[in-house]
Amino acid sequence: MQDTNRDSNYYQRSAFVLRVAKYATIFVFVIFLISCIVIFSKDITLENIQLLAKFINFDVTSSEYVDEFSTTANDESQVIMLRDNLGVINKNNISLYDLSGQKLFSYNYSLSAPAVVHDDHSIVVHDIKGNTLTVFNSFSKIKDFEYTGNVLSSDINDNFFCVITKDESFNSVLKVYEYSYHERDYLDIFTLKSSNHLTSCAISHNGRYVIASSASSHQGSYECAVHLYDTSSNDSKPVFSYIIENELPIKVGFADDNISSYVITDSAIHFFEHGFKNKTTYTFNQSKVENFYENDDIIVLTERNNLSGNSVMLIGISKYGKKLFEINTSDEIYDVCIGKGKIFALGKQNVYEVSKKENVFSISGKAPLTSKYFSVVCDTNDICYVLSDAFVNKVNFIK
Repeated sequence: MQDTNRDSNYYQRSAFVLRVAKYATIFVFVIFLISCIVIFSKDITLENIQLLAKFINFDVTSSEYVDEFSTTANDESQVIMLRDNLGVINKNNISLYDLSGQKLFSYNYSLSAPAVVHDDHSIVVHDIKGNTLTVFNSFSKIKDFEYTGNVLSSDINDNFFCVITKDESFNSVLKVYEYSYHERDYLDIFTLKSSNHLTSCAISHNGRYVIASSASSHQGSYECAVHLYDTSSNDSKPVFSYIIENELPIKVGFADDNISSYVITDSAIHFFEHGFKNKTTYTFNQSKVENFYENDDIIVLTERNNLSGNSVMLIGISKYGKKLFEINTSDEIYDVCIGKGKIFALGKQNVYEVSKKENVFSISGKAPLTSKYFSVVCDTNDICYVLSDAFVNKVNFIK
């Protein structure tokens, strides 16, 4: 009888543990679903659900990169990585692929000079020589915008994006939009009509501030500046301004704290704290610097060591103005991508992997090239891929 009671108690306890585990699993799953809805709410639309349904299957297949796959890319394409999905932007098409090579979407258009900006969730494509702008997410097209003049610059950050356009009455118009989940649409929340020529814009993460650079001419010389505006105010006057002497502003941006900012000119990078104070400046030789690349934390410059450009220095600078490294490569550098913990540079002879060890950046790996590639990207796991006119290939580095 005692054995029977022990068995009964054991099974009762086991049944109780199983019930608790079942309810705990259901509770965690519900929390997970709610979190997904909150995080990806902008992506959850009827059109996206219909599009996603096309890709539902019950085959046990991997969406991770397995082998090379073909894309619509060519040496004039702009290539981005959006949450481990590969975006290819051409004059007549935008396509998004997962790393198994499956095409997630493809849209045709006709743009004379396409430009692209993106964050972790959205892509903005606009035509520098035209008046159209389109916002995409990782599933589909969100909205088309059409303006009276050319679209000169844009930036997107979370639920906000800004755009500079030409105007018939004013030299430039700066607009800021916020995505409304209630309206399922982008709403115009700030407009600035400027008599100056605005050259670049950037929006802070919380959408509170927008920064824009301007250029005008006076008695044969440039008068350039960078301005910070409060999008929650109806006042069109800038909160702060900084005059840039003898330099032409090219690109502005925010550091990830929404307070610090920077402006890249044709001969320097200026870094500002709140109020455009405590400026730090990195000056470069504009005749040697070929290009700049950036992510949320770092700016990488490519600087030629000689006239032919077959020896290039990689210069890394934090978004707060601290120089991080100078690394020489005895190679031409065609493209650079910046990952979470590594930097990859595409050369003519090799792909170079740059890593930080004990606070020192150095080349940690090389991969020789046997074909011609025009672009390099990396995923969230710092796995590197190169693109040719025909294929995407994963890079295996020799340490």
